[in-house]
Amino acid sequence: MKILPTITCLLIFTFHLQKSFSQTEIMINSIPDILEIECNDSPAGYDTQLVYDWIDDFINNAVVDNMCQDPDNNYTWSHDYTEQAADDICFGFISVSFTVTNSCGENAMTYGDAIIEDSSEPSLLAPSISEHTLLCDGNGNIIGIQDIIDNNFYFDPATDNCDPNPTLNYNLPNFNCGQTYDVDFYAMDECGNPSDFHTVTFNIISLNVSFSMSNIPVSESAPSTNVCVTLDNPSPEDIIVEITATGGTASSGVDYTAIPATQDITFPANTTDEQCFTVNLIDDILVEANETILFEISDVTSNFLAGIGNQASTQITILDDDDNDNDGVENTVDNCPDHFNPFQEDFDDDNIGDVCDDDTTISEISEFQDYIYINRPFSGVIVRSLDGQCWVMVVQNDGTLNTVAVTCPD
Repeated sequence: MKILPTITCLLIFTFHLQKSFSQTEIMINSIPDILEIECNDSPAGYDTQLVYDWIDDFINNAVVDNMCQDPDNNYTWSHDYTEQAADDICFGFISVSFTVTNSCGENAMTYGDAIIEDSSEPSLLAPSISEHTLLCDGNGNIIGIQDIIDNNFYFDPATDNCDPNPTLNYNLPNFNCGQTYDVDFYAMDECGNPSDFHTVTFNIISLNVSFSMSNIPVSESAPSTNVCVTLDNPSPEDIIVEITATGGTASSGVDYTAIPATQDITFPANTTDEQCFTVNLIDDILVEANETILFEISDVTSNFLAGIGNQASTQITILDDDDNDNDGVENTVDNCPDHFNPFQEDFDDDNIGDVCDDDTTISEISEFQDYIYINRPFSGVIVRSLDGQCWVMVVQNDGTLNTVAVTCPD
């Protein structure tokens, strides 16, 4: 029996797997830095060239994975920036899209942000006048401050790279007369950036006119007297003061020569020298009460609106000198003009009043029916008081007694 050998066949199938597509892809593996730009006063509100430079810098340095089977590995860039204006004068936010496209027509996109902001301070130059002398009138009002405010405190307008009109900022105190104040000024833009500070000094002075005295006593025998006014601080310009005669008990043409109803006196600029006018008096021989002439400051004329001080009125008091001892007897007929003797007692009839006559002895005394008789009119009895003073008791026409001090007899 013939045994046929067993034959085993091994069929080997070979499979060749070939990709039927190409792997094409583009990817941006970097992102642009955030761009911070200082705003300015250009139409766009910032420097647009800085954005273009930022775009170019990113494109030139971006990392791109390009899987397109292109021997040159070419790709191109584009962006959507078109110089749009900033959203706000002090802040703007611009988002720029960057697109890269390869030769296979594939693209990738990323975004970059540009921030426009104002961080620079305004410029404020020092004022042309940094110290002001302001006047304070009699009512405590500050004269001249409104003019300084209207002139913007003599600051030139502030400038800023973004805000065309930065605000001048200051805080004025409640000014008081006679005080000095330092006030800080600065400019502020719309973004809240302050400028450098400048200090302005305000000297508040009073500029008031007053009479030198409230009462001017003068004897009627004096030929004249002066009425004077004072100025408490020098004025940059002349000050004219109007004085009005307002009356009094003295009579014009009788007690003093006529004076104008109103008259002006002038304080020259930059001086506080006392200014006066003269009133001429008329002496008489009438025994009369003291008399007055009244004056008041009725107006003050000045470009600085100077005021009237606390002493706005005064008076001349004419002291009557026709009765030195005020006993009611005129000096020319008073037998003792410097001693009070209203009854003019004169025991020895020598025309010298007993109160000032050393010779007051009585020449005739007689006795009549147990009475002592003194024959001289105005004679009396001399008695000595406990303190050693001698007095004459004189009987008046109505029978009343009057005592007069005399020199004690030896």
